[in-house]
Amino acid sequence: MTSEIIEGIDLESLKKSDKSDLYVSTKKELKSICNAFDLQYLYIYEYIKDTGDIRYIISVSKDDNLNELLVKDRGLGKTVKHDLSQQEKNALADEKNTAPYVFRNQYGQVYTWSSPVVKNGKVAALVGCDYYTADLLKEIIHSEFVTILPMIGILVLAFLLALFILQKRIIKPIKQLSSGMSGFISDGGIDKCEPINVKSKGEIGDMVRSFQKMSEDIRNYIDNIKVLTAERERTSIELDVANRIQKGIVPENTAIEEPDFDVYACALPAKEVGGDFYDCFKTSDGRICAVVGDVSGKGIAAAMFMAMTKTMLHDSLSRGESPAQALISANRSLCESNPEGMFVTAFAAVFDTKTGEVYFANAGHTVPVVFGKGARIVNVDSGIAIGLFDDAEIVDERLTLSSGEGLLIYTDGVTESVNNQKEFFGQSRLTEAVKNAHSAKSAINRLSHAVFKFVSGAQQFDDYTALALFYQSGNKTKIQLTPDKSSLSQIRDAVFNITGNTPQGRKIFLACDEVFANIAEHSDADYVELEIEKNGDKLSAVFQDNGFPFDPLAKNVSKDFSELDSGGMGLSFIRGIAGEINYIRKNDMNILTLSFDFNSEGE
Repeated sequence: MTSEIIEGIDLESLKKSDKSDLYVSTKKELKSICNAFDLQYLYIYEYIKDTGDIRYIISVSKDDNLNELLVKDRGLGKTVKHDLSQQEKNALADEKNTAPYVFRNQYGQVYTWSSPVVKNGKVAALVGCDYYTADLLKEIIHSEFVTILPMIGILVLAFLLALFILQKRIIKPIKQLSSGMSGFISDGGIDKCEPINVKSKGEIGDMVRSFQKMSEDIRNYIDNIKVLTAERERTSIELDVANRIQKGIVPENTAIEEPDFDVYACALPAKEVGGDFYDCFKTSDGRICAVVGDVSGKGIAAAMFMAMTKTMLHDSLSRGESPAQALISANRSLCESNPEGMFVTAFAAVFDTKTGEVYFANAGHTVPVVFGKGARIVNVDSGIAIGLFDDAEIVDERLTLSSGEGLLIYTDGVTESVNNQKEFFGQSRLTEAVKNAHSAKSAINRLSHAVFKFVSGAQQFDDYTALALFYQSGNKTKIQLTPDKSSLSQIRDAVFNITGNTPQGRKIFLACDEVFANIAEHSDADYVELEIEKNGDKLSAVFQDNGFPFDPLAKNVSKDFSELDSGGMGLSFIRGIAGEINYIRKNDMNILTLSFDFNSEGE
């Protein structure tokens, strides 16, 4: 409609002056359209194609205050930079626009329509109008307020009336009931509740009678709680004592370290006391006896049955009985006195530390794993759990560990550890965890880390017990090292596997540590190998690396390699421990040999 009005006006005359009668009358007519259609702005402007600017001809608002500002911002001849919307482009092409251009500014959502003003068949100007949704929202709020206000008044009056009735018939009687309850609470429900003087009938009277009965029930309940609490405290003390006793019988971990072998075991009960157990001891003739067992059930009864079984097996193995004989003897004793019908799965082994032979017998227990050079499950006779049948058949079996191999014995609490997805840890993850472990302690630590990472905080449902023994014959070991500090633990384990954690062994480790630290920091090597061998009273440590050629024994050694002392590589420190140091360069490798008098300080 506005476009049709403007098309009948001479735009050139309109652009001459904003004081002319034509301009004033046109502005007045546009303002009446704004008011009629509740438009925020209505304006006429022309697009300057060469500069991309728009030039305002006339602008009006329904708001008189805004009209004064429009004279400055959008008055006659005011030119501003402007990016045309698609609707404006359509209007300049003399196309009809039915959909508005919608955008947001600080005043809310704005709807803008653009229409062409056609003169002599050409678009001479554009007419734009802006509609603000904020204005519509104000009208809606005002309308709703006028409608809702009387309703609110009616609701307030109804509420006051209801409150008066509640005060008289309900609130006052309830206050009396509340006072009686407060008295009951203040004495902790110990004393009998005094009768509450409320004459109200109906629901209030029912509440009073219910409270009287409830207070009596609570007083009886408190008396029962006192009895139960005392019993629970006694049980807790008994469990704590049982836990300490069990830790004395089956400690959390045990380690035996010798030059030719080492043994390490750990136990973690699921509750205060458990049914898993292990035993590991050295006989007078130098053999190692190891037992791992799992008693059916949990709690104190299982712990007592476990202690009895462990003692029987320990005594039998100490007397020199074979693993099968020890298990059969324990089975007969348990069957003679087992009123609860409990049973034990057990694996017993005797390890010859000189030959690497392991004699073992299985009584329904989990199958062991050989680790060190990879990892493999050992096929053994399944046997039968002890404590069930007095004629159980259990047989001795034998395997021989090669140098650098170990035997892992464990309970089903390891393989049946469950994660949050209800998956079992299983034997495949177990063998992968201990594969290539270089000591008994390393195998147990790797396994424990793998299990705890797998369960990831899930609740432990079964006892967890594992024991590993590792055989290193010939007093020789070879390891490949990464040239950084992370390899120091490998060096320590390799040295201690041969020397034991003795004063002499610690000194040898310090010397090897000094050599390796200088190789890692100064030689630019990416391959380092350490071989340790003990022959009689001599022990040698041979380092090989592919770093640049360097003879630490040469007199003209540059201090750029190491500023430790005039000899390089801390030789003063190393010579104080090693009896002899030799260096050769062979096949592009630095080879440094340290020789030690192993018994120079006595072992």
